[in-house]
Amino acid sequence: MARIGPPSLSDAQKAKLWRRWKSGQSLSDIGRVLGEHAGSIHGVVSSNGGIVSEERRRSPRFVSWKERKSVATDLRTVYTASTAEAAEQALDVFEKKWQARFPSIARSWRSNWTNIIPFFSYPPTIRKVIYTTNAIESMQAQLRKVTRDRGAFPSPESVRKVLYLAIEGISKKWKRPIRD
Repeated sequence: MARIGPPSLSDAQKAKLWRRWKSGQSLSDIGRVLGEHAGSIHGVVSSNGGIVSEERRRSPRFVSWKERKSVATDLRTVYTASTAEAAEQALDVFEKKWQARFPSIARSWRSNWTNIIPFFSYPPTIRKVIYTTNAIESMQAQLRKVTRDRGAFPSPESVRKVLYLAIEGISKKWKRPIRD
């Protein structure tokens, strides 16, 4: 009979999991090595703060187009706050204003708050790069396209060279700095 619930990993397996996660391996690869399903590995990684939810990007889905701009403006005070305490106060204000119309937004932020708090330990310039993810996602998509189009690589060094050249080409297209 299949086991139900989170994986019971030893301390050595957890250390191996985190080492592999931080080196950039996929959840599927880590699960294969540890003999666990990728969903189980995701549960372990996300419950320990390894995966930060994208609440800022997910929240507007709950709002009509007509009110999206005003909700986003109020929500911006949360993720641009200077500290976690200030962000929690801003979330309280947001919740008081919008709880009646959109209860799922504040509830979603509250349920993921432990994963959001580490975000405030970064300096404001780094946080801005994190919450304006379009440039990052664009670069990742272009790198995926380069590796996908090539198929198999004969060595890890060849992958590094292709990615290096791709990043050189991508960086030539960067025209605008991050806005204030």
